Amino acid sequence: MKISKKARIEVKDIELGHDVVISDECIIEGKTAYIGPHTLIAAGTHIQANHISLGYGSMIGEKSVISGWGGQLGNVELGDFSRIGSNTNIRVPTFRCGDYFTLHNHSSVFGPHELIAGHNCWIGQNTILNTTGPLRLGNNVGIGAYSQLWTHGFWGEIIEGCTFHKIDPVSIEDDAWLIGHCIVYPGVRMGKRAILLAGSVLTKNIPDGAIFGGVPARNMTDKMVAWKPVTLQDKLDMMKRFVQEFAADLGESYKTTESDQCMQFDSGDYIFEIDFPDLANNLEPSSIDRIIVVEGYDWEPIDDRTSVFILATKKYLKKRTKCEQMLIRFLMSHRARFLPFGPLHREDS
Repeated sequence: MKISKKARIEVKDIELGHDVVISDECIIEGKTAYIGPHTLIAAGTHIQANHISLGYGSMIGEKSVISGWGGQLGNVELGDFSRIGSNTNIRVPTFRCGDYFTLHNHSSVFGPHELIAGHNCWIGQNTILNTTGPLRLGNNVGIGAYSQLWTHGFWGEIIEGCTFHKIDPVSIEDDAWLIGHCIVYPGVRMGKRAILLAGSVLTKNIPDGAIFGGVPARNMTDKMVAWKPVTLQDKLDMMKRFVQEFAADLGESYKTTESDQCMQFDSGDYIFEIDFPDLANNLEPSSIDRIIVVEGYDWEPIDDRTSVFILATKKYLKKRTKCEQMLIRFLMSHRARFLPFGPLHREDS
């Protein structure tokens, strides 16, 4: 644990995990706080909330501000391995996100309602997320840089007869993707797997799986194909290929050894393996960290060192091992995104 002498922590009830780093000029104020193991809070960051929960391996960049709204303190909850970029300003009564959430540098989240986000969300730099009305992001949502999501629109004076005045929630459903430089109007729902093309202005709902683009955005689904049918066997074959690409990406830092349905990785300091067993429930407990990839899974966890990735449900049994983190980060950009079993909020370590 490394807490700078130049940091200021004023929390009535605080729990710190091991290997926490709180850097120079940080200020943490609140009633209760849980700061999970391996969390990094960079220099100059200010967190002010009633209840603070920063998940295992989370990171907050330098000179960021996370606080409530209108002088009232709120609640902050980051899932495991979540990242908030530097110079980011978050001022909402409730900010809650799942695991592997990323909000890049110089972004702004503000308003009197909550922002609730799922697992594996990626939000590019200089993005504006407004919560004058509630804003909700599902799992695996991607929002490209310089986008703006608005839950309100008003300026003209009502007393002078202006009729442009709207406050409505915005909902971006699971696996939706705003490619970049997009603007979303209040009251809009983007359906599951919906895509909004770069530079678009969205003024109406997008159905599940549809592709919209333009100003204002219109339906272009009949002009392009974004998804194709994929079988479980296809997914299994792709995961085997992804593991080969993962090994190549590690390069000479890890020596790899292949055997039947298994690849072992050895850096000299850390050894792990990735298996594709036919019958995972016959596996013995492992003496090293291990990932197994299977089509289906409905039995008890094997041991504390084995992460199980299940293709039928796109979920995994989370163990927070180093190799699990490495593989998830390699996969999640565009290859595959898995969700952890269990609730959205943190699991106690």
